[in-house]
Amino acid sequence: MLIGFLASELLWFIGGWPVDKLESASDVPGHRILLLANSLFSISTVLSVFYLGSFWTVHSMGGSLQISSLRMLKDIRNFSVIFFGVFVAFTLGVWNIYSFRNTLEAIYPNGNGTAQRVEDDISTFSQSWQALFWALFDQTNVKNFEIANPRFGITSKTGKLMFAIYLISVVLVGMNLLIAMMNNSYEYVANDKTALNWTMDKTALWLEFAQKDDYILPPPYCILQIVIYVCDRLK
Repeated sequence: MLIGFLASELLWFIGGWPVDKLESASDVPGHRILLLANSLFSISTVLSVFYLGSFWTVHSMGGSLQISSLRMLKDIRNFSVIFFGVFVAFTLGVWNIYSFRNTLEAIYPNGNGTAQRVEDDISTFSQSWQALFWALFDQTNVKNFEIANPRFGITSKTGKLMFAIYLISVVLVGMNLLIAMMNNSYEYVANDKTALNWTMDKTALWLEFAQKDDYILPPPYCILQIVIYVCDRLK
């Protein structure tokens, strides 16, 4: 996290110089460097706030919820292995169907004797995986898989069939499987093993503080420790 803040400050310094020298910041490399610095700073800020969540372990209720959340994250990690395989399989299938349609358009010209390459929303690998990924959040329309040209009716029907099977496999079956796994993790912690797990994590946190003379908070909260240190020295 500290490295992220330092890197963002360095990028701000590097990217700010050409922007100040030129009138149009959108046409210089410094503009992109500033955007990258701001993104890196935002990510580091989120990580630093999440790092403070480790202090919830000492609370009886918050500690149990934190343990449940960590176990759920492990479930998501295990489920992502299966999901990745299914996702890549359907992405390659959809990409192959619609990219081959463009190949046929180039080989067999249209009615006026000229070759025509058709570009649609899912004719490339990048567009295919984005369409399938955002379909998990209901942001992909089935019309993206339709082809107006009647010559490629088989391609259109096959693409929509694969999209339907993908939604059933991943959204309907896969997501419910993940919910069941996460529910099982919560019940595991919520049962008689809650006190044991919470006590072990709380003791580990205490030992982390006990083994360090000066415990450093994540940036930018470490500034508070600097202020406290200066005040103690001035006494």
